[in-house]
Amino acid sequence: IFRTETTGTTTPKDMAMVRKMVDYWIKDERTIILAVIAINNDVATQEILSIAKKADPKGLRTLGILTKPDIVGDGEEGRVFDLINGKQHKLTLGYHVLRNLSQKDLNAQKGLNGRNDSLSRRTKEQEFFNKKPWSALPKSRVGVDELKKRLTVLLTDMVKKEFPKIKSQLAQDLVLAKKQLAMIGTERATPQQQRVYLEEIAAKFKDLSKLALDADYRDEIFQNDKCLRLPTLIVNRYDLFEKEIRTKGHTYEFDNDEGNGSGNDEDDDDDEDEAISIASENESATDENESGKGYEDKRSNSLQQLFRETTNIKYSNTETHRSGFP
Repeated sequence: IFRTETTGTTTPKDMAMVRKMVDYWIKDERTIILAVIAINNDVATQEILSIAKKADPKGLRTLGILTKPDIVGDGEEGRVFDLINGKQHKLTLGYHVLRNLSQKDLNAQKGLNGRNDSLSRRTKEQEFFNKKPWSALPKSRVGVDELKKRLTVLLTDMVKKEFPKIKSQLAQDLVLAKKQLAMIGTERATPQQQRVYLEEIAAKFKDLSKLALDADYRDEIFQNDKCLRLPTLIVNRYDLFEKEIRTKGHTYEFDNDEGNGSGNDEDDDDDEDEAISIASENESATDENESGKGYEDKRSNSLQQLFRETTNIKYSNTETHRSGFP
């Protein structure tokens, strides 16, 4: 993890990319987190431990790797021992100490044979941990060879634990892949295959149309798209049409003696008011002198207006009929 930008080496974009990559991998429950920390630094200030704790709160996947024990000053070895023995900054999996080759060792090795020798690295590491006070550390907690053994055990335990989950996930992925493959359809590279494919689509459409007309909604497509339920939509639209005709399909509004309306639903009060307003306007146009004589006069005027309009229509039809004969 980079903390500062280095000219010609790292950029802010590189820093963000590395941090994003680290966060992506350590959040996977099947990942073992190796938190590498230089011993000469204060463990309490190491950012990697905070990042690891956020991804692995119980510490079941986090193993601390302590490096550079060869640069620890005299008398400071006790701090390292406290970490290894779990007395400070305890981790569930604990810590492991490695002694890597210094730059001086690498340069000297290249000067001898022109290449890095892993055997030489192991030899120097073993010699270091065989000296006091480092020889007092548990052998299973020092050296790269012991680290390999420990990681093998951790990985084996993790595979045993996660295998049922992996198997279940693979089964789900397989079902999804087969479903997506089925959506693509069969191979249709030749004209014959294409013809068969189109015929299958036509047959499927015919079957779905019959199911829709029969109000048989067993197919999954009717569950996903309710608009395809044609009979149900028609019935619902018929009910709505019947209600609209019953409540709004009139020109004149007639109230009963108690003034409770003509029997329309309560939710149609606005429509009733509008109809009454229209009737009142017609009454006023027929006879302005009768507009203020109360409820009975209004109803009488409405009936008179309706009678006149009906009479005029009949009279007009009669005249038209007569005009057709000399």
